[in-house]
Amino acid sequence: SAYHGGSPYLQGLTAISTWNYNFPRGFGIHNTMNPDVFRGPYGGHKCRDTPNDSIRKCDCTQNECHASDMYIHQLEDLLSHSCPKKIAAFFAEPIQGAGGINQFPKDFLKGAYKAVRAKGGLCISDE
Repeated sequence: SAYHGGSPYLQGLTAISTWNYNFPRGFGIHNTMNPDVFRGPYGGHKCRDTPNDSIRKCDCTQNECHASDMYIHQLEDLLSHSCPKKIAAFFAEPIQGAGGINQFPKDFLKGAYKAVRAKGGLCISDE
């Protein structure tokens, strides 16, 4: 989930509603839920490694992030039910500038990359 450009081919990778336009876009691309601990359904102030913690409260302990687990579960569900047996790649934008300077929850990329590699996909970190 991130802003990757406005061309029809890159629109498939763009998963932020502000930057999505109503025209055909890259086929064969599936978007997962944005693991945003500030605006998303899971997470809060203990879920990021940053001095600018979210003001949202959460039930996570200091070294454990339930939000990360929930977002990884959502990705695994997408990979299991909406994608072919093998995938080409997973694009992630760890610091989303156009999306409001969001930071993924602790260990999200570690778990996401493990799930993607299990499906034969490459892991691409953009920016």
